[in-house]
Amino acid sequence: MGLVSRKAVGGAASYYTFDPMGNTSEVTGPGAALQNRYAYRPFGSTLLNGETSCNPFLFMGELGVMADPAGLHHVRARHYDARPGRFTSMDPIGFLGGDVNLYRYALNSPLDGFDPTGLDSRRKCGLGQGLVNITSGTVKMVGGAYTSAALIGIPICAWGAADALWGTFQICTHYMHHGPNRARWMRRLDGGWISAVLREAGVSGKKVWWVELALLLETVTTSPFAIGLSAVGVNVYCSYNQQGVPAPSACGTRGSSSSFRTPQVFDSTRQALSISDCMPFTPLIYGEAGLAASHDPNQKLGPAGYGDRNFLPEGSIINYHIDFENLESASAPAQVVTIRDEISSYLDPSTFELTWIGFGDVLVPVPSGSRSFETVVEYPYKDDDHDFVIEVQIEAWLEDGVLHVNFLSIDPETGLPPQDVGAGFLPPENGTGRGQGFISYMIQTKADLPAGTEIRNIATVQFDFGLEIDTNQVDPQDPSQGTDPEKEALVSIDGIAPTSRVSALPEKLSPREFRVSWSGEDDEQGSGVGVYEIHVSVNGGPYTLWLRTSETSAVFTGDCGDRYTFYSLAVDNVGNVQEAPAEEVASIEVPILPGDADGSGEVNLADLILVLQGVSSTGDAYLGANVCADVDGDGRLGTVEAVYILQFLSE
Repeated sequence: MGLVSRKAVGGAASYYTFDPMGNTSEVTGPGAALQNRYAYRPFGSTLLNGETSCNPFLFMGELGVMADPAGLHHVRARHYDARPGRFTSMDPIGFLGGDVNLYRYALNSPLDGFDPTGLDSRRKCGLGQGLVNITSGTVKMVGGAYTSAALIGIPICAWGAADALWGTFQICTHYMHHGPNRARWMRRLDGGWISAVLREAGVSGKKVWWVELALLLETVTTSPFAIGLSAVGVNVYCSYNQQGVPAPSACGTRGSSSSFRTPQVFDSTRQALSISDCMPFTPLIYGEAGLAASHDPNQKLGPAGYGDRNFLPEGSIINYHIDFENLESASAPAQVVTIRDEISSYLDPSTFELTWIGFGDVLVPVPSGSRSFETVVEYPYKDDDHDFVIEVQIEAWLEDGVLHVNFLSIDPETGLPPQDVGAGFLPPENGTGRGQGFISYMIQTKADLPAGTEIRNIATVQFDFGLEIDTNQVDPQDPSQGTDPEKEALVSIDGIAPTSRVSALPEKLSPREFRVSWSGEDDEQGSGVGVYEIHVSVNGGPYTLWLRTSETSAVFTGDCGDRYTFYSLAVDNVGNVQEAPAEEVASIEVPILPGDADGSGEVNLADLILVLQGVSSTGDAYLGANVCADVDGDGRLGTVEAVYILQFLSE
């Protein structure tokens, strides 16, 4: 069960169609009218994106995974970037995710598996395999018991008992990984298995040794040895088509006690937008993101460009994403969060546009084209630690080149901040995403920036009017440790096209095949030459593209009697293309010279010897490479050509 439809306030419902991997392929409206269509590469980057309506559910969209304007996919426990095909941070449950590479997505096999939670490389086949082992073990025990030979029957019984016990454990493990209480098991992994098992099963006294046995088996299955088996292809995991995705046992709602709550989306009129009646959000988490495995509570992310300096072309639209988090160590929810973000002077403030705002499991879409935004969200919240009802006032505006954002908790009865310090819109983070929030916006770079211009951006986040934390701090809690340039959302501008040229060619060349060479370079502050486009004209006709390559030479095959002209265009790594030259650069003619068997450009005794040697060795004719020396048009150099050469030399 997954995403079926989505309906905006005052609008008609849109319905989703998915490919076999759960990626959104089409969105249709009333009367099955096609609204959007999509196609993806295996790791989720978009091949086709034809949209007439806004839709955040793309790659793994059937499973509730949402993409933000910065191109990151929110897969609950962390962010996934489809461009490099990897997670942006390490697996928060470590090797329990089933992969020795903690950044890898679906064991690098996205056509066989998927990961909508950020916690599992693929779905384990625990339930089915467990039942098979129990059945097999029972049969072996019965068969062993009825075997007359004790030396044979006893080992068979023992083997069957081991299979049955192992199958029982597999079913228990499957329940712990994929059952309705999975969140509690995952959160208790770092607190000790024994207490978790006892609380879930109510086991005590002499039965504890069963629990200890389960712990031993679980240790074996999650050991580096077992993980290594899965990495080399041992049948430990199910593919997408073999194992469905378990949805929550009931649809969560805002304010429910469930750890897995369906996200709430509000429009600017404070009306709830229905994402779907029941979606498998388990849970929706806005975790750490970026290009490093950072656990900082606050950070600012920019787009991924080319190379270490993140090159983008001039005039690019940059999507920024600011994350903030109330640390788990905090003693109370945050009631007020303020953000200041000074826009770089290299960015055009007239193009500024807010895109999305969110906190906990609440998403607040911002109307398109908004330069400022204000709304109030009713926020009833209840879990094991907190139970309150507040309003959250959200304000965002750009003033004098600075983005200001305020999140204010309001007591709906008094219209003032809550008197209860235990009531606030951002509780301490506990692994469910309740203590995390974000705001995103986009803005365009100014025109005519110097090549190599570096744009850095840093936001300042403040909780409850306390310590101000810059998003580039090495340690968010200790400004004295300085700043980290890697956390400044660096973008470099490349607005200058590269240059290139085709090397000179001889005026005439008898062989039809000849090598064409070229070279090029980019500005020293640029992103570098990516590819060359080589164009050719035949006998003064229009130019056509011959090659698009990163190589600097290639062999061209012409026709006898034709003249060829070449020029090159260099394309850098952000797409800047060199202008076509005003005049021809390199030109060559493939002449028709009957009898010139060796392609030297003249008919002489060497040609006669070459033709006669060919005739004597084949008994008929010498099939030479230089067909332009052919006299009678049969495509061969033979006796006719030999007679022609003799006559030519005699004259």
